[in-house]
Amino acid sequence: MAAFFAKLELEYVDGRFWTVTAPFDYAVGAPNGSTVVRVEAGFTTDFASVPKIFWNLLPPTGWYGKAAVIHDKLYHDGRIGALVINQKYADDVLNEAMCVLAAAWVLEHGRSKPDAPQIPHGELRSLTEREIIYRGVRLGGWAAWRAHRKVRP
Repeated sequence: MAAFFAKLELEYVDGRFWTVTAPFDYAVGAPNGSTVVRVEAGFTTDFASVPKIFWNLLPPTGWYGKAAVIHDKLYHDGRIGALVINQKYADDVLNEAMCVLAAAWVLEHGRSKPDAPQIPHGELRSLTEREIIYRGVRLGGWAAWRAHRKVRP
C-alpha cells in the first residue's frame, strides 16, 4: 500500500529552495508497496517546479508538497535503490503520492456540508490540481529529466 512514513522536515534555503533536514520515506503502492523511496537529510528541493507566472494559481508548495519532494528525488537519482526507473515511472509515483495526500486531507477535514456528501471539501480542487500537475510533468518534465541524466539532444 502506498504511504508516507514520516513528516517532512525542511530548512528554508533561499527564495526557491529548501533542504530536507530528516530522512523522509514513501512506499510506492504498485505492485505491492515494498519499494521505498528514501529522501536523505541534506537533499535540496524546489517542491513543484511550477513556472513563476502560474504561482498565484498553483504555487510550488501546497498540499502536494510531500509528493513533489519525492518526485524531485526520483528525477535527481533516476533510480530507487538499485532499481533504474524512467521518467514516466517517476511521474506516476508523483501522481500516486498526490492521491495519497488528497485522500488524507479529505479524511482529516471531512466534507464541506452535510447536505453535499458527494463532493468532500477540497476534493474537487485537489483532483483538478493533481491532474494539472501530473499533465504538466508529463508534458514538460522531460527537460528536467534529461538535465539530471546529463543527456544532450
